[in-house]
Amino acid sequence: FCYNLMLAIEVDGDYHEFDEVKTKDKYRQEQIEALGISFLRFKDDTIKYDLQSTLIDIENYIDYYENTPLIPLKEGNNSSFNKNNQFPPKKEG
Repeated sequence: FCYNLMLAIEVDGDYHEFDEVKTKDKYRQEQIEALGISFLRFKDDTIKYDLQSTLIDIENYIDYYENTPLIPLKEGNNSSFNKNNQFPPKKEG
């Protein structure tokens, strides 16, 4: 967890593919996101075999975070990337 970026980075192994674990992960992530913390999730295999793309995703998040004005979160929304670590669209105006 990085407080300055309000970012949690999680590495999920095969264990996280079980439905019960996915449900628990989702619930825990939603609770943490409600505090304004964003998540980046990576499969452990991606980090083992393609560390460069993982680092690029993290760098892209930092660039996005530093260059996007803060927008208050509405209840039920979160500031996380989607499961493919894509940034939410920027608000215009």
